[in-house]
Amino acid sequence: MQKTETLKSKKKSEMITQFILGLIMIVFAALVMYPFLYCVAYSLSDSVAVSTRNVTLLPIGLTFENYVNVFKKNNILRPFMVSVGRTCGGVAWTLFVTGLASYAISKRRMPFNRLITFLLIIPMYVSGGLIPTYVLMFKIHLYNNFLIYILPKGFFAFNMLLMRTYFDTLPPELEESARLDGASDLVIFARIVLPISMPIVAVIANLYKMMIIFRFSAIACLKAGMKATPGKSRSASSKLSTSWRTSCINLFPERFSPPRWTALRLRARHG
Repeated sequence: MQKTETLKSKKKSEMITQFILGLIMIVFAALVMYPFLYCVAYSLSDSVAVSTRNVTLLPIGLTFENYVNVFKKNNILRPFMVSVGRTCGGVAWTLFVTGLASYAISKRRMPFNRLITFLLIIPMYVSGGLIPTYVLMFKIHLYNNFLIYILPKGFFAFNMLLMRTYFDTLPPELEESARLDGASDLVIFARIVLPISMPIVAVIANLYKMMIIFRFSAIACLKAGMKATPGKSRSASSKLSTSWRTSCINLFPERFSPPRWTALRLRARHG
């Protein structure tokens, strides 16, 4: 009898705990979703409701005029596609590079493991700076190239440490059994390790999207057809890019020969 009462009290306490946790998650989800719902309601409301700031959660004076006006412009679709390609390609590239590096240094049997790990971690604390990076991108012909959005951000030391820590938690028996069947390291990584590492893959993909730096893209890719959506929506990007280009030209005048940059340098000197 006493055991039955104990089980009932435990079930009751578990139900209360589940209810409280569920309520907290619902409130948290509402807080996360509200800004997106507000943006949708704001875009579907007429100009009068928007100007009076009466829009909260549901659109007032439902209209699609805003979307029609946006898609009538020819300079929206291409930057949007650039943004999509930049995100998808960048995520795939960083997962490929960071994943292979993390898997390699997670193997303690690899020669010079500690030294290689130390060298890979250095960029997390020491950076070459914006202007040297700009000069490097120019020298390897990534300036005004779509690959400027993808290649330079393929490796993050912090992401590598996260993935290596996750790989260390995987049972070694999986790899040992695959190795007995004749599988190489790449096969083990692609067919065994990666499929069971989707949680950390999702985390790294999310971190990459948050680490996309607008400033560097604004100064390193100025071709009209290569700008991403933020570059079209922020007028400050042109001022920022002009400022940093001028700094590079003044610091390294002999390295930059395009006539456009020469004219920019003369304009900067003479006001």
